[in-house]
Amino acid sequence: MSSIRLITYNIHHGTNADETPSLHNITDLLSDLDPDIIALQEVDKNLARSGRQHQASVLAQRLNMNFVYAGALQYSNGEYGNALLSRLPIISYKKHLLPDPAENRCLMEAVVQGPTRPVGIFNVHMSLNASMRQKHLNDFILPRLEACPYPLILMGDFNSTNDQKDINLLTARLTDTFYFNQGVITNTFSSSQPVKRIDYIFADKRFVVQNYFIVDSQASDHLPVAVQIQI
Repeated sequence: MSSIRLITYNIHHGTNADETPSLHNITDLLSDLDPDIIALQEVDKNLARSGRQHQASVLAQRLNMNFVYAGALQYSNGEYGNALLSRLPIISYKKHLLPDPAENRCLMEAVVQGPTRPVGIFNVHMSLNASMRQKHLNDFILPRLEACPYPLILMGDFNSTNDQKDINLLTARLTDTFYFNQGVITNTFSSSQPVKRIDYIFADKRFVVQNYFIVDSQASDHLPVAVQIQI
């Protein structure tokens, strides 16, 4: 069987915690990690604060990867949302808007052609509000996971620690790959003082998790999470 490396990373619209532009640092970091699939959150498209760049397109070109983008919030003639980058062919993708009075979020649902079979890839950025997270999980995320006909990976910024009900609902169905951690870092936010784990990669229980690690980097306000999975 073949294995693939996946990364989830909230890139804070291409800036570090001090709002200093860092997209080049993010690119270098991702290149060094050599992933097959990358799930990104807080990605800008045509916004003034990030130089009107299509950040997903810039990263995909620099990393020589395929990409799809899903805007969750539209303002100032631009968008802010999630992106999926992949060395493997992206067969299809959908955007599911997660409505939120404070700030809309979204769930990306894609099918990627894995080395031996199609794989469902889900990329989510969840609300800061606990009740909204629970609603989005029950109304949108869990139904989409159940409907997926392929073995799947769910990853992203969940804005929730592992003792919360929404995470417990997910671990009843999927493997929290953190428990295969071989590194010394255990939290993902904030990058300067990691005090909580809110970024996750959940894997179908049919997959074998080979390796997991959190990367120490100041390129964003979150730390990236990487996992090697046998599929």
